[in-house]
Amino acid sequence: MPGTITIPDFPVHYRIRRALEVAGLDPEQAAEKLGLHVNTLYNYTSGRRPPRRVALIAIAEVTRVPLWWLEGTDAPINDPTARGYLRRMRLVAA
Repeated sequence: MPGTITIPDFPVHYRIRRALEVAGLDPEQAAEKLGLHVNTLYNYTSGRRPPRRVALIAIAEVTRVPLWWLEGTDAPINDPTARGYLRRMRLVAA
C-alpha cells in the first residue's frame, strides 16, 4: 500500500547493535557513555540478557534513535519523523 511503512521485525539485541553501529560507537565507547560495564553491554547486544527499560532509554538517548524502535514497537501513528528514523537506520528505502 503506498505511503505505508513496513518495519522489519528485528530482536532487541540486534536493534541495539544496529543503533550503536549507526551512531559510530564501539562497545567500549558506548559502555562508557552509558555508564555500563562493557560486559553488560555485550550481554545486551548478544541477546544473553534483555536490557532493563532504563538502559534502553539511555541507549536511545546516546544513539539518537527512537525508544519505540529499540523496544520493537510500532512507530507512533502520528509521528511524521518515523520514516526519517527508519531511513537513517537504513531499514526503509529513501
